[in-house]
Amino acid sequence: MPAGFRPADFLANPKRFGRDLDAEWKPYTDADRPRVATSYLQHRVACAVRDELGARRTGYTLAERLGCPDRYDHIRRKLNGHIPLNLPELHNWVFTLGVHILPSEPANLDELLPDSLVGVGT
Repeated sequence: MPAGFRPADFLANPKRFGRDLDAEWKPYTDADRPRVATSYLQHRVACAVRDELGARRTGYTLAERLGCPDRYDHIRRKLNGHIPLNLPELHNWVFTLGVHILPSEPANLDELLPDSLVGVGT
């Protein structure tokens, strides 16, 4: 991913990242597809984490559950889409909280992108 990649920047309203599963996404190009899919997965994880833990102090609560309360700010920035979540972290969050983020088996790769943007990339 390019330096400075911010997952929330692909949302029409970046403050909805990790808070509104049906948030509106900006149009994107084919070149952006990997970053949009990454952002969408992180967004789904953040929404599931917030649903599981409740909206207040989610970052701190998650940091405690992961056994690293001193990393609260770093975790909060990932929940808010300010920095990307890497795959080991993503799976640690999912396994620690037991949240579900995707259908058991996607029917096609378009399920890795927000519904409102499937087929929109140019």
